[in-house]
Amino acid sequence: MNCINCGIEIPKNSNYCPQCGGIQNNKLKESDSKDKILDFLFHKILKIKLGDDFSKYFDNHVDYLENEFSNQFSGLLNLIKGDENAVKECKEVLEILEMYNSIISSYETLTDKQELDEQKILFPGFDATNENNYYDYACFFLDTLNMYERVQKHRKTTDLQTHSSTLEIYREMLKKWNEFKEIGLNIYNLTIQQITDLVKIHP
Repeated sequence: MNCINCGIEIPKNSNYCPQCGGIQNNKLKESDSKDKILDFLFHKILKIKLGDDFSKYFDNHVDYLENEFSNQFSGLLNLIKGDENAVKECKEVLEILEMYNSIISSYETLTDKQELDEQKILFPGFDATNENNYYDYACFFLDTLNMYERVQKHRKTTDLQTHSSTLEIYREMLKKWNEFKEIGLNIYNLTIQQITDLVKIHP
């Protein structure tokens, strides 16, 4: 395969051009998608930060990757561009994931878990149709960046697709969770009653 930037043939044992660092002019393999997502984000940030004088060297690279991921990761594209709503949404997803991280951590420290169904502490995800940006961020943080290991292991479905809206429920849970923080509770060592108070709102 040839490089999408300069056209030079790329060695069979490599995915990148030895001259310019470009990628093969072929479709992404599923097994490579995680690396290519990170590669795309890196080059997209470079393009924004370095400006037009330098972007000509990897415009084709970024455009190719953007075509591959624009539909799947539209929220991430908006975030990279500095869109205020995207930044707000991203922070909210991180707060939701941190809340579930604290719930799961607290659940794991309980000596008696019989009164609390483990299904209640699993992270459901988001509706990929109506909450697509939130869904994109959650998948990116958990599956691409491997953040929040506890939440990764305690999810309702592997694809984080709920097929129904969950955001407003999470916001109600966050209100209660933030109340716990405001009164100085150790949110990673909540009692069974405090966990129950949170997850009874659980989607």
